[in-house]
Amino acid sequence: PNDRWTWYGGIAYDSDPASTKDQISILPADEQWRYSAGATYEINESRQIGGVLTYIDLGDARIRNELGDNIGTFSGTYDTFRLVVLGLNFNWR
Repeated sequence: PNDRWTWYGGIAYDSDPASTKDQISILPADEQWRYSAGATYEINESRQIGGVLTYIDLGDARIRNELGDNIGTFSGTYDTFRLVVLGLNFNWR
C-alpha cells in the first residue's frame, strides 16, 4: 500500500529426515512442506514491527522402531501431523 510496508512469502520442502525404523514418536515427521506469509511495517527510520504466519505439514509418518531385546517393537502411523505457527518481531536500530 505504501513505502512503509514490506510483504513477503515463501514455500519450503524437506525430504523425510529418517527411515521408518529410525523414527521416534516425539517428532513423527515424514516429508515436510512449509508455507509462510508475512509483513513488516516501518514505524520510523529506527523501528520496525512485523509478523509471519506459517503452516507446516509434517507428512504422514510411519514408525516401526525395534527397541531391543526383551522390550519389543514400537510402531504406529501419524496421519494428521500439521502445525500453524505465528511469529512476531520488533526491530530497533
